[in-house]
Amino acid sequence: MSFREFVEGYFVPNFFPTLKRSTQDRYRRTLNNHLLPAFGRSGLCDIGTLELQRFVLQKLASGLGWECADHYRNLMSKVFATAKQWGYFPGDNPAIGVGLPEKKAVREKHVLLPEQIPPLLAILGEPVNTMVLLGVLTGLRIGETSVVTPKPANGGQGKTGQREEAGDSVVLSCRLLWRQVYFRTPTPRTTFEYMTVMEKAIEHGGDGGAISQ
Repeated sequence: MSFREFVEGYFVPNFFPTLKRSTQDRYRRTLNNHLLPAFGRSGLCDIGTLELQRFVLQKLASGLGWECADHYRNLMSKVFATAKQWGYFPGDNPAIGVGLPEKKAVREKHVLLPEQIPPLLAILGEPVNTMVLLGVLTGLRIGETSVVTPKPANGGQGKTGQREEAGDSVVLSCRLLWRQVYFRTPTPRTTFEYMTVMEKAIEHGGDGGAISQ
């Protein structure tokens, strides 16, 4: 069985539904743009560690980042592990032995000090102010803060497109902010309760209330 036959006939229709939509989209792009063009015609048993090693090194040499190469290796590992689990591949996972060069920091990481947080909050409007504050206090990750869409001040009345546009602008603002600074705060053991608190805070703090002070 070829790599393409397994991916398109088994992996995508039977494994993708177990993933989040965002993960499905990323896996699909990687498969269509990189992995299938490189290995689609090859049999599963014909793809070895050396072939995968050359592949990721070529991607690095072409200018792609370390994270991309690591993602390609991990997705190939997932494909082969799934093929073995479902009885379509009898050998050892060839992606396990693929190595990558040492990861180098692309940009300097900055950590906000406690005394720097109030001035930052003072220049941020709502609801970004509240989202950033709760990120500092709870350790919410960017992926957890960006899924919260603030409710408009009119309680949800108005055109749907306007509400979606406002939510998108908030998400973009928070993403840009999180790319610049990193917070030394503990990651919550479970984030569901924090997300509930966050939604309520944004709903009631949209006018710059006590939560953002």
